[in-house]
Amino acid sequence: MDAPSHSVNADSDNPQDIQDEAALFNLDDNNNVNCPNPPQATLENLASMQTIIRQIQDASFSDEEKQWSGDEFDTFLHPLHEQFCLDDAQFRLSLSIYMALSAHSSEATYTAVQRSIKECYPNSTMLSFDQVRNRLESISGILLLHFDMCTNSCMAFTGPFSDLKKCLHCGEDRF
Repeated sequence: MDAPSHSVNADSDNPQDIQDEAALFNLDDNNNVNCPNPPQATLENLASMQTIIRQIQDASFSDEEKQWSGDEFDTFLHPLHEQFCLDDAQFRLSLSIYMALSAHSSEATYTAVQRSIKECYPNSTMLSFDQVRNRLESISGILLLHFDMCTNSCMAFTGPFSDLKKCLHCGEDRF
């Protein structure tokens, strides 16, 4: 014997069919944590977004030019087109440690690791933090930019937010 069919007919006058449709599509579940409510737009939010859009449309490299030296800016505009070689074991060591630590550690941590390696291997020519960063910049063409951030990482004080003294999200002081 065939199993009963559970078709849902939205045009039906049968209230059971409409309840089945609501259950089928989960239309009455307002407690779904996987689908948080989007933030409500305000005139202030819309004005901020319009400012950001305008800044993107008018984008230039003037902020970068202010932060970098003339040579760095020229390198940014005209990156190297050559391959580099990792034949130098000390450079490979320096680069490996720099990359391993850069996402979660400080310059002081890199320097402590470098000092420990030089104590164990006095002939090591492992690069300093600044030396490896400069070599990586010249190889990759990626240069540092500095912008103030909220201490809680809520936002960057750049673009339309560059003059703010407090975080818009958590209220923490900028400095």
